[in-house]
Amino acid sequence: MANHKQHEKILSKFRECDPIPKGYYETPNPYKDQPLSQYNLRAMLSYAEKSGKDPANLTRQDLERFRV
Repeated sequence: MANHKQHEKILSKFRECDPIPKGYYETPNPYKDQPLSQYNLRAMLSYAEKSGKDPANLTRQDLERFRV
């Protein structure tokens, strides 16, 4: 499992690709469905593991492969 620094690297890559939407940090309403992620994270992490890459070091091209 990724440690905190790796997690921050991964998040910074996503922030380069897409700005954080307005209201992202607000408390979610438990009675409404929440928006889905723009990326298939499970497939992206599986790809990184199979290819021997650190998820934090995936390129933009790699990230775009997993955009939903």
